[in-house]
Amino acid sequence: MLHRSWLSGCALALLLAACGSSESDEGRANDAVDALDATAAASDPLVVTTADGPLRGVASGALEQFLGVPYAAPPLGDLRWAAPAPHEAWTDVRDASTPGAVCSQLTLAGVVGSEDCLSVNVYRPARRDPSVRLPVMVWIHGGSFVSGAGSIYDPRRLVESGEVIVVTINYRLGMLGFLAHPALSAESSQASGDYGLLDQQAALRWVRDNIAAFGGDPAQVTIDGQSAGGASVCAQLASPGAAGLFSRAVIQSASCASAPLALAEAQGSSIASALGCGDASSSAACLRALPAEQLTGGQATALFGPIVGGDVLPEAPAAVVAAGEQHAVPVLLGGVSDEMRGFFALEYPLDPARYPTALATYFPNLPGEAIAAEYPLADYPEPFLALSAALSDSGAYLAGSLGGCVTSDLADLFSISTPTYVYDLDDPAFTWAKGAIPIPVPRGASHSSDIAFLFETSIVLSEPFTPPQTALAEQMVAAWGAFIRSGNPNFEGTTVWPRYDVPARSTLHLEPDAAGVITDFRDRRRCAFWQQLRANVAQPAAP
Repeated sequence: MLHRSWLSGCALALLLAACGSSESDEGRANDAVDALDATAAASDPLVVTTADGPLRGVASGALEQFLGVPYAAPPLGDLRWAAPAPHEAWTDVRDASTPGAVCSQLTLAGVVGSEDCLSVNVYRPARRDPSVRLPVMVWIHGGSFVSGAGSIYDPRRLVESGEVIVVTINYRLGMLGFLAHPALSAESSQASGDYGLLDQQAALRWVRDNIAAFGGDPAQVTIDGQSAGGASVCAQLASPGAAGLFSRAVIQSASCASAPLALAEAQGSSIASALGCGDASSSAACLRALPAEQLTGGQATALFGPIVGGDVLPEAPAAVVAAGEQHAVPVLLGGVSDEMRGFFALEYPLDPARYPTALATYFPNLPGEAIAAEYPLADYPEPFLALSAALSDSGAYLAGSLGGCVTSDLADLFSISTPTYVYDLDDPAFTWAKGAIPIPVPRGASHSSDIAFLFETSIVLSEPFTPPQTALAEQMVAAWGAFIRSGNPNFEGTTVWPRYDVPARSTLHLEPDAAGVITDFRDRRRCAFWQQLRANVAQPAAP
C-alpha cells in the first residue's frame, strides 16, 4: 500500500469522519485517495496526485513527462552535508513541465547549477492500459560523482519500446555530495560523506511511495547506472539503507570502487584548509558559510565517490559482493571494448618512440617492457591503439575502476550468489563525442558509448546511427526492457543471452551485424596476463 502524507490522509477526514488509525480506516483512506487520483486522471490525464501534492506533466510524442519533481527538501543551510529531509507538501497543482536545476558542478564554462536540485523526472508511455502496473527503471547518471544530471538522458526508446516507466534522478555531487571531514563526522552517527548516496536512497523511497500514482509497480523497480552511476548501483547493493528499495540492478562500465573514511577525511581536511576553513573548532560552520560556487570551484583536483566507514557503507562494496552478502537481486552488467580511449585524447596521435614512456606514465607500478611485449606496436595500425587496448583491458588505471578485466572479475563474483548477465559492446564505427565536441581519437566504443544505444542523448554520439547500429539499439532496448520486467534480458521467447557462470563465462558480445555469445572474453582482454603481472609485482623479491 502506498504511504500517504499526513496532509493527504487528513484531507480525507470529511469523507471518513476522522484520520483513523485502524487498519480498516487506513484501507478506506487509501481507497478514497485512489478514487480521487482516478477522478483527477479522468479529467486531466496529465495530473497526478503524489503524497506531497498534485502535479501536472506534459505530453511529448508517445511519452508523458513529469519533470523537476522534488523528492527531498533543498539541502541548504544546516541541511548542507546532512541526510536529505522530507520536502514540504503543496496543495495547488504544481507545474512539472520543465526539469529542475542541475546540482552544483564545475564545467569548462565555470560553476553551474544549484544546491536546490534534489528532483526526479518521471517518463511513462502515453498509450498504456491504466489497469496494468508497469515496471520501473530508476536511472542514476554518471559523471565521476562531480557532474551530470538526470535530465540530459531522454529515455523515450526504453519507455515506448520496453513498456516501462523510467525515472531519472539528481543527487548531490562533488564537495556538496561526498565531502568527508572530521568536523562533519563528529556531527552525525553516520560519519561524513556519502550524502549523494543518501540522496539516491531518498529518491528510491520517493519512487516506492509514489510511482503507483503514475501507473508504476513499486514492487518492480530496477536501478541502472553508468560509470559513477554504476558504482552507485554497486554501493546501493551493499548499503543497508537501500534494502527493499529495488528488485534488480544494472551496472554499466563501472566497478565497486570505494575509499576508506580516513583517506576521504584527509582529503576533506586539505580542501577545507585551502578554502580558509582549517581551524578544527570551526571548520563545519566555516564551510557551511561559503557559497556553493566557491566550494564547487575549489574541488578541481579532488576525487569523490562512495566512502566506507559509516552507516551508509559499513563495509566496502567490493568486499560485500565478494562475500555474496549484497542485496539478493538479479544483476546485469558490462562495458565497452574501447573503454579508456576517450580519456587519453591528448595522447593522440602517439609517436612510436613515446610508447614506452606512455606505458610508464599510465602503468607506474607495473613493468612497461612486459606490457609492450603483450601489446606490441606491430599488432596495431597506430601506437595510440596499442596504448588504448592495454588501458581498456587492464583496469589498472583510474584506481582500477574501469576496464574489461574489472568487469570480468566483478561478473565472476556476482554470479556466485545471484543471477547475472554480462555484455560487451564493441562498435568499431562508433564516433564518440562529449556534448557537441568531437573527441579526436580513432573510432570505437569508448566509455559512455553504450548510453547512446539506450537513450536519446547528444552527450556521446556525434553522428547519426547507421542502419546496423539502429538495429543493435533496438535489440539492446528490448533486452533492457525484458530485464526490467523480469530479471532476465531474453525477450519474446529468445534465449540468446545465457546466464553468466564460471567457468563458461557466457557473455553477449554486442556489435552491429556481429552480435553473439562468446565464452573467451577473458582471453580477448588478456586477463590472465594482467592477473599474473600484478601477482608478480605484489610478491616480495626472493632472498
